[in-house]
Amino acid sequence: MKNRWVSFAGLCLTVMCTALIVLFSLEASEKVPTVAGWLPFSDKVGHFLAYAALGFSLGLWRRPRHSYISEALTYALVLGVGLELIQPFFGRTRSGGDVIADLLGAIWGLYCLYIARRLASSLWKKENSMN
Repeated sequence: MKNRWVSFAGLCLTVMCTALIVLFSLEASEKVPTVAGWLPFSDKVGHFLAYAALGFSLGLWRRPRHSYISEALTYALVLGVGLELIQPFFGRTRSGGDVIADLLGAIWGLYCLYIARRLASSLWKKENSMN
């Protein structure tokens, strides 16, 4: 039962992350909020963080099994490349650096999920061994 709720939460978060990524990727660049504008390459930091959230939520949704990592990375890559290809039609420019930041962010999000699952598993084992 818990796995079903975690998967459903992951699906909801994936839909929300995807919608926000699409919205901000196709919005006029002056309307998009900046993330840490004082940092060099702050645009790439925004891409990295958005796709890290997407990778994390995709991993929650797809549950741990052999192919969920490749599925999540494929989804993130197709979304990132697809958005970069259509951005010129919305007054934006293409950037290969954005795609790299997207993919690295998705990898980081999946890694954070892996660490969170390991921590939760070890806490669960400790709790059950005390009872």
